[in-house]
Amino acid sequence: MQQLYKGTFKKKIFIPKEEKSMPSKIIIYGHAGAGKTHMLHLIHEGLKKLGTKGLYIMDFDGTRTLHKLKHDGDVELFVDTKKTKGESFERWMYRINEFEKDHEGYGGFAIDSLTTMQHMMMNYVHKINKVARHLDFLSNMQDYGVLVDLLEQMMPQFTHISSKALLILTAHIRSFEDTTEGGKTYCTPSVRGRVLPSSLGLYFNEVWRLDKSGTGAGLKRRVQTDKDYKYIAKTQTEGIKMPFDTIEHCIECVLKAFEKGGGELGIKIEN
Repeated sequence: MQQLYKGTFKKKIFIPKEEKSMPSKIIIYGHAGAGKTHMLHLIHEGLKKLGTKGLYIMDFDGTRTLHKLKHDGDVELFVDTKKTKGESFERWMYRINEFEKDHEGYGGFAIDSLTTMQHMMMNYVHKINKVARHLDFLSNMQDYGVLVDLLEQMMPQFTHISSKALLILTAHIRSFEDTTEGGKTYCTPSVRGRVLPSSLGLYFNEVWRLDKSGTGAGLKRRVQTDKDYKYIAKTQTEGIKMPFDTIEHCIECVLKAFEKGGGELGIKIEN
């Protein structure tokens, strides 16, 4: 997408370098209604202003949030029905491989959400893993083992995608009690496996927890950017405040870093 500057006949085209500076990989997690999908919409709008096609979103939730926001970006739905069980995964993998080869002018690639994406992946696991189950829809330990392997295999591919475009994953929140720590409750992005949830900070430059308070006109949202006794969170982006910052300022800092990552030759001005 081209951006025209007022008062001139010049157009700004963002040309990403082969490798760009951080941030490149962001995970946003929180409870339902915290504003995860809304944040994707705001990032999309910001990326368009940089001359890209915005954010390409793979939707696994099937919500109408983006429709209500009058989102004008490309959103592809990956939700299985009883008749298409397992087929969405194959279509999704094909699309990811295509995007990995060519980001198609998009400034970012998003999965909404990582949690519901796992449900789609489990449908595929049931399709390929022909083992006896008590009920067809119930998964056994072997199924979960295959699922976790698939998730871990995806991480290097996500890293490669993020070398040319922002990679943003949303996730629901998962609470668990650690009996070794006197029964303390911890919260992480809802991802299967024992190691992967706690190691997400190794894969992602930014781990943000969305927090909301109040309702109606008094609704307030903010981003947790530093870990505490209960939640995991981190930031490596210049300018973002810790331990909390506003959604708008976090996005502003990320887009500044993204544009800077293009380097001096990454921004081309044409007459």
